[in-house]
Amino acid sequence: MFKSGIFFLINWFSRLNKFLKKFRRFTLLSFIVLSIVSFLLISIFSILIPYIFFEYKSDGVLNERYERNIDAYYDDIEFKVNEFRNVFYKNNKYDSWQMPNEPVNINILVDDISRINEQNSTIRIKGRVNALWHPQKSIKNIYLEDSETIKQFREDFLQNSYLNFASTEEQFFQKIAFYEKEDGFNNVIYRFEGDFPLVRNLSKFPFDSATWEIRVITDLNAASFYFTSDSQQILFPSDAINAYEITNLQCFEGDEDLYSGCNIKELKPLNNYISAAYSDPKNQNYAYAVMDYGATSSLKGGLRRSVISSFTRYIVPIIFGILVLSMTDQLSSREAWEIRVAIPPTVLLTFIFMQNSYHQQLPQISYLTWLDQIYLIGYTAASLMLFNAVINKGDWFNKKIIDKYTRLRLTYAIRTVFTLLILIGPLFCYFADSTTLLD
Repeated sequence: MFKSGIFFLINWFSRLNKFLKKFRRFTLLSFIVLSIVSFLLISIFSILIPYIFFEYKSDGVLNERYERNIDAYYDDIEFKVNEFRNVFYKNNKYDSWQMPNEPVNINILVDDISRINEQNSTIRIKGRVNALWHPQKSIKNIYLEDSETIKQFREDFLQNSYLNFASTEEQFFQKIAFYEKEDGFNNVIYRFEGDFPLVRNLSKFPFDSATWEIRVITDLNAASFYFTSDSQQILFPSDAINAYEITNLQCFEGDEDLYSGCNIKELKPLNNYISAAYSDPKNQNYAYAVMDYGATSSLKGGLRRSVISSFTRYIVPIIFGILVLSMTDQLSSREAWEIRVAIPPTVLLTFIFMQNSYHQQLPQISYLTWLDQIYLIGYTAASLMLFNAVINKGDWFNKKIIDKYTRLRLTYAIRTVFTLLILIGPLFCYFADSTTLLD
């Protein structure tokens, strides 16, 4: 059995060697080897890794700096604060801490959105922040004595708060009005203008979407107060901002209604302790870590790129390039052979130039966009048409290896693959997501 296996391998290797010698004589071996290696590399980095082995997250899908479970945080906040006091003030007597019975009401009003900087992923927004609070009922210190910070927040809640400006240049956040009401509440209004981060999901580019978010961030401990916001409808100056159109958002999971703006309350972990201290009650720093949170109130809006302009600007040139390839392949005369060979490299170089040009307009990202995949399909289509033109030049091949009938079958196969790739490839890349396939 062993000897027969050895004999089979030797016989198989001898036949393979004779077959490869025939290809070496006609310089086809290098082309076949390079084609296989290129196909494997392209498949690994554009199909295997993004869709099978690696579940990528698009930019802006997750923001791990903030947590949305703020309501759960306040469910047993009195117990948490009193436990913290027991650890912090050992053997001291003090009154039991109670949660603030009046919220701090924050309303963010957008007056104008003027421009979008796509390369820096920022959006220019101008508006106002309105804060309403009661100095004693809305802010309850978790410590026994009031610090200077607590006193400043009770005096003016926004004076030590700040917004999530994307840049320190050309930003404006200044108090324009302050009112003391008869019922003991204070009301302050600040005006702001500046560039804010534009969180973009470019996986479907050029049909991508984006969200902007204005955050009011405080350094006051989250247990000392809690936010509330009134529902606000944003009055946009127009239906479009640069290449983007205004779109409504689903603010809460399970809510089927759409809103022009979402009022969101979030926790901001201050990360002064190791991660185990925040989740393990047995950790010696657990009582301290539970209090190691700030709170933010934000207004969020949605944008999506205009379908008409995106299709005309990015997709139409590729469509015409593919049409040129398909029409060139219909040339059958021997005089037109040079044209059939010259057109695919020209289209290929054009696609490469177009892809490099559009990359200069976007920030660097860690995943393939849909347009990148379309260009990859275009490169493959141009290579197929070039190979089809080459094999149809009959005197380039030895008739014993590739006869007329074999070339005809190869031509039919290439044209079929070309058609299916052009028709099905873009749809598959658009609707197939790595996370969907993994699920």
